[in-house]
Amino acid sequence: MSEPNTGIVFPKAILTPIRGKPTITTVKTLTKELYANAASIYSTRGGGTSGHLSLMMNATTYLTRTSIAFDEPIHPGAGPTHAANATGPQITETNRLYSARLKEHERYHHTLLSLKAQILAALEPKYLAILEDDVMGFADVKPIDMLEHLKSEYGEKKLARSE
Repeated sequence: MSEPNTGIVFPKAILTPIRGKPTITTVKTLTKELYANAASIYSTRGGGTSGHLSLMMNATTYLTRTSIAFDEPIHPGAGPTHAANATGPQITETNRLYSARLKEHERYHHTLLSLKAQILAALEPKYLAILEDDVMGFADVKPIDMLEHLKSEYGEKKLARSE
């Protein structure tokens, strides 16, 4: 698997590998490392202090932690739309806003791809196989869904079910 060329740099460039079947301990370590990496990529959303942590944390937990929801940046479209009688300064401002929104969306998407690549590199694919599509592979799977699956099958949620 090739790494996405995203320009995203994490404090933990390579996650602690999980050799063999994941355990409560290895899933907990993976979770901490993913949280730290996601939080390290700056975003003004969600209060501006937790980076892209929302990519790895469910909305309820994230909101409890930050008190401010993180709204996913939406792609601004193919290009800026200018008013019919827009002046030069108005066109410049519309272009600036479009570029800022596009850059924010790209950073979000690249962070998502990079976190997903880290998870796939950290453990054997068979432990995520249930999430893999026959045609698309993991292309449509979000990294939070991978982490939630690991927690459910091998982590704290499995422990809670067995008690």
